[in-house]
Amino acid sequence: ASSLLSRLAARNGAGSVQQFCGDIAFPIDPLFRGEPVAIVHLAQLAGCDPAALGKVSIRHLGRNRFRLRDEIATTHSLHRSRVRVCPACVRSEVPAAG
Repeated sequence: ASSLLSRLAARNGAGSVQQFCGDIAFPIDPLFRGEPVAIVHLAQLAGCDPAALGKVSIRHLGRNRFRLRDEIATTHSLHRSRVRVCPACVRSEVPAAG
């Protein structure tokens, strides 16, 4: 979900995700916690399926634990890095995504 938000921010000319969220009054913290309402809101902004976005979004489980799909991770096992993608490639792969 956060990478989708980053792409929306870049597409709309914002200097950062935080600036973009501030400009459109989108609360960023609930999205980073994986709250369903925030995922639905982001899906509406992006024009994508909320259920599909929810499946690939990180969900905060409390006590430094997160769920991504069927995997549970802790903050100690997560490595934050920047991933760059080609928007045209992502669009072409969307119909084949589960």
